[in-house]
Order: sequence, then structure tokens, then C-alpha cells
Amino acid sequence: AKVDRRQRVEELKLKVSGLWEALQVPEAHRAKFRNSTASSSKPEQSLHALELEYAQQLKLVGACVEEARQQLEEGWRELGAPEAERTRLLQRLEEVSQPESELAALRLVRAEVAALEERVDATRQIRGL
Repeated sequence: AKVDRRQRVEELKLKVSGLWEALQVPEAHRAKFRNSTASSSKPEQSLHALELEYAQQLKLVGACVEEARQQLEEGWRELGAPEAERTRLLQRLEEVSQPESELAALRLVRAEVAALEERVDATRQIRGL
């Protein structure tokens, strides 16, 4: 059980670190969290703290994905994007929006938002807005 706990701690450290990178969590928060878990003499306390941090960061990823979806909807409306284009992306998003692949969903919507923003900007320039 002790080995499993240590393995889970290491696994969560990697996952939390990846989420921090994707969400651009300030280094001050990261350092404070690392110090608090490193100073814990009980592995179960570190594990619990990591599980809480992981859950919190996943909630933030979900909020970012939802915000990006709203940006996509607004951009699509402004461009008058065809329903097929919207459906295609939403299907791809559903495919990657599975547990343990939250970062893939975040990367996908961020890339789509960036591409759509370029199209919206180009359209606005053409229209002289």
C-alpha cells in the first residue's frame, strides 16, 4: 500500500504540473504548494493535498474549455459559420473530452479559438469595422 501511495503521489505530481503549465498558474502558487507538500512527513497528507489540487485544477480546465466554447459560439455567429463546421468541431471536442484527457480538450478549443479569432479579425478588416 505504501508503494501504491508513493506511486500515486508521483503520478499526481506529474498531472498537476501539466495542468499548471497549461493554465499558466503563477510560480508563486506552485512553489507554495510544493513547499507545503514537501514539508509533510505523512505521505497520505501529501496525497490528499495533491488530489485536492488536481481536482481544483481540473475544475479550472473545465471552466476554460467552457469559456472557449462561448468564444467559439460568438465567433461563429459573427462569421455566419455553417452548421457543419460547428458540428464537426463539437464532435471532435466530445471525442477528446473524456476523463484523463482534459488537456487535449483545452488545447483543441484554444487552437480553434485562435484560428477563429484570425478569421473574425480578417472579416472585420474586409468589412471595414
